[in-house]
This record gives sequence, structure tokens and C-alpha cells, in this order.
Amino acid sequence: LDRGPSDFDVRHTFNAAFTYEIPSPGWRPALRAILSNWSVGTIFTAKTALPINVTVSRGDVGSDPSFLVIRPDAVPGVPLYVQDSTVPGGRRINPAAFSVPIETRQGNLGRNALRGFPLTNADFDFRRQFSITDKMKLQWQVDFFNLFNHANFNVFDSEVGFFGPPLEPNARFGVAIQDVGPRSMQLSLRLRF
Repeated sequence: LDRGPSDFDVRHTFNAAFTYEIPSPGWRPALRAILSNWSVGTIFTAKTALPINVTVSRGDVGSDPSFLVIRPDAVPGVPLYVQDSTVPGGRRINPAAFSVPIETRQGNLGRNALRGFPLTNADFDFRRQFSITDKMKLQWQVDFFNLFNHANFNVFDSEVGFFGPPLEPNARFGVAIQDVGPRSMQLSLRLRF
């Protein structure tokens, strides 16, 4: 009954990174002193969505704790997702696509049967290195995380509600509830020896 994708199942992922050391100009010593030892780098990540396990909490199971949290039945012909401009990401899981079995049993919806949103992120940095001695270097660096400030939603409220009976619906069901951080910047100074 619990056969399905693992909680951390990401079907496709792409990571790319590069670093470029900017060449020093060969002319004018003053410009060479200012423009040497600079480099830039970036890391780009893209991956498909994580699975979502839709559940219902039950209050009518008596002494059998194995049915306190179950999966609902899928309603045939009803779309699993609906467009909703009032929620993060503009899409939510459709509450009308699920029904709670009256009898105490697992529903026919599979474990981790739905998917959330994919993730894309780009980080960028530039840095300069200063030589103090042959073996000692000082590196100044600026990092930008989530450079394009792209919203990434990776966690959903996946509980349909509480079935007592009757069903007390969860108003936040199917809504993305966690955003992978906004753009941020970090300054660092590192002594290497």
C-alpha cells in the first residue's frame, strides 16, 4: 500500500559551475595593480519537483493507530491542480480532487503521487586576491545567493483536513508554504596560508 516515490525523489537535476580568472592587463603598471588577481564565478541549479504525499487525519479509528493518518481516494475526472493567483506560485492542489473513505482504510491515491514546483537558482561571486607573502594570501569576496531573486516554493501543506466524521477541511491544503530564500549577499575576507 505504501509503494511510491521516495520523499526525496528528484527525477532530473542539472548543476553547472564555472570560475573565470580575469587576465591582468599587460600595460601601465598602475592599471595592472588595480585590475590584477580578479575572478568571477557562478553556480546554476535546476531540478524537477519533489513528491507530495496527500493525507487525511482521522479521529474515528478507535484503538488502531495505523489509520490515524491515511491517504484519501482520488475523485475520477477532477483535475489534481488548479490555477489560483492568490497563492504562492499561482497554482494549488485541488481539494475537490479528493474524498475521504467512510470506512477505515487507506484511500486509492498512491503515496507521494503528486509533485510540487521545480526549482531553479543562480548564485554569483566575484573576488580579488592580494599577495602578502609568497605563502600568505588575502582574499576579498562578494557572494550573491539567488542572484535573480527567483521565488522557489518547495513545501506544500498536504493535509486535506481532519475527518471526525465529518471532514473538517484544512483551508491551507494544497498551498505552497515555504519559499527557498530571497536574494542575499555575503561579504567575506579570508586569509590563506
